[in-house]
Amino acid sequence: DLKPQAAIKRILDRFEDNITVSDAGSHTTWTSLLKKSKRPGQLLFSGAMAPMGYGLPAAIGASIATGEKVIVINGDGDVQMNIQELATIKENDLDIIIFILNNSEYGIIRQWQEEFYDMEPYQVKLNNPDFAKLASSYGIDGARVDNLDDLELLLQKDLTGPFVVEVVVESENIPLPE
Repeated sequence: DLKPQAAIKRILDRFEDNITVSDAGSHTTWTSLLKKSKRPGQLLFSGAMAPMGYGLPAAIGASIATGEKVIVINGDGDVQMNIQELATIKENDLDIIIFILNNSEYGIIRQWQEEFYDMEPYQVKLNNPDFAKLASSYGIDGARVDNLDDLELLLQKDLTGPFVVEVVVESENIPLPE
C-alpha cells in the first residue's frame, strides 16, 4: 500500500520549484511538513482554518495571478467540494496539475472521532468516483496510480496542466502535537 507521506514527498520533490496549493485535511499536515519552499508564496494553504474545497479555487487564482504551473494536493473529500472548478481550469487552459490523494474517507475527521471523542468512526467513509474518468468528462487528461513505482513513472513525464492524478493511498493517522 502507498503511504500518503511517501506520495506527497515524491510529488513535492518533482515539483519543488512550483507553487503548491494544499487543501484542508490530513494531507495538509504532510505537505506543510515536507514542502521546502525556495521563495515566498510557494506553499498556499488555508492556514489551518479547514475550509474543505479551498484547493481548486486557490490554484485557479494562483495560476491566473502568476502565469506559473501550479500543483494541487487535494484529498478525495476536499476535491468533491468544488469539483465543478475543473470546468474553469479547462476553459482557461490553466497549467494546473491536481493530485487527489484517495483514501476513501474523511481521514482527519475519523482520526479525531477515534482519538479525541473515543467513538467508532461515523459517516467518514467515501464512495468515490473514478477521478481520472471524471476529469475526462471535463475534457481533462488524467491518470490513476496506486503504488510508488507507478507514481514515480508518471512523475518522470513532462506533465502539463490541466491534468488530474488520482493517487490511491492507505488510510493513516497524522502526527498530532502532544
